[in-house]
Amino acid sequence: MITSLTNQFADGNAGNISGQLGDTLTNAAKSIVSSIVSPISTIGLILLSLALVFLIGKIVVLWTKRKDGNAEEIKKSLKWNLVGILVCIVLITTFALIVSTVLKF
Repeated sequence: MITSLTNQFADGNAGNISGQLGDTLTNAAKSIVSSIVSPISTIGLILLSLALVFLIGKIVVLWTKRKDGNAEEIKKSLKWNLVGILVCIVLITTFALIVSTVLKF
């Protein structure tokens, strides 16, 4: 690469050299971003999926106990668990979009 750039510079292709250097830097930046964002997003997806499974299980348990305990307290807990599930779904979608966008580079 260096020899190629030196030869082009000697031939008067300075504009071509800067274009190649820009492409090289762009590819390096894409590689760095991809290597950082992709694992973090993947770990985030796994953790959010586990949280989603936990919240769904908690709702199932609360639903089966709804006749035994305090109905008002169980309704409040169910409501917050449903909010947690919606937040998890939104975050999972966001992380999935980030991963797919980074992998398109």
